[in-house]
Order: sequence, then structure tokens, then C-alpha cells
Amino acid sequence: MTEDRQVVYNIMCRGEVIHKEISEDYFFDFMEDMAMSFYHCGHPHPDDITYETIEVNQENGNSV
Repeated sequence: MTEDRQVVYNIMCRGEVIHKEISEDYFFDFMEDMAMSFYHCGHPHPDDITYETIEVNQENGNSV
């Protein structure tokens, strides 16, 4: 990966996008929050949460 590219994340719950093109820091914070929510409340179930990584060209904002 070159310096002009950045990885962003989409987070889905039951197939529906709930966060789109978020930074790695926010991704990890959100996933930690979801883990704590499951531990304390029993939801959302980990099997319901999925994510995808997207490499973005920072010069023009296009996905690579």
C-alpha cells in the first residue's frame, strides 16, 4: 500500500450498513463498544456483525 492510499471500513449488522467508510480508529472503538454491549446486554450477537475493508485513493477519494 502506498502513502496516498488509506483503508476505511464499512460495518454491517444483519447485512445492513450501519457505519460507512469509517477510519481504523473509529472501527476499533465501535467494535469494542459492540463487544461490551453483547457482554452486558446480550446483543447485538457477534454473528450479526460483519465488516468490509475498502482501500481508498486519498488523492481523489475513489475506491481502489
